[in-house]
Amino acid sequence: MVFLDESAANEKSAHRKYGWAPIGTTPHIYSAIKRSERWSILPAYAADGFIAWQIIQGSFNAELFNDFVRDQVLPQCNPFPGAKSVIIMDNAPIHRNKVWHNHLQQISDV
Repeated sequence: MVFLDESAANEKSAHRKYGWAPIGTTPHIYSAIKRSERWSILPAYAADGFIAWQIIQGSFNAELFNDFVRDQVLPQCNPFPGAKSVIIMDNAPIHRNKVWHNHLQQISDV
């Protein structure tokens, strides 16, 4: 099995939505006005470790996701029922597109 999931982070990733304050007072949040750069990572992980990853500034879209899977993940996969023959991911919108489904259909028809 190969697991895929993208994640993103910026300066505010570690900020919490809730805080502590003395009874009867409201906690205050102090944060920078300037927005920091967003970085995204898309790793592919198998039982023996990471097989591929990509880190970009900004966010992944369907085209970048498809390119990553086609160019970096699929070459390391095998036909079912071999090792690394099942790809598992969530149902994020960038994962659900016709290009990806057509590509999978072509592979399964072979």
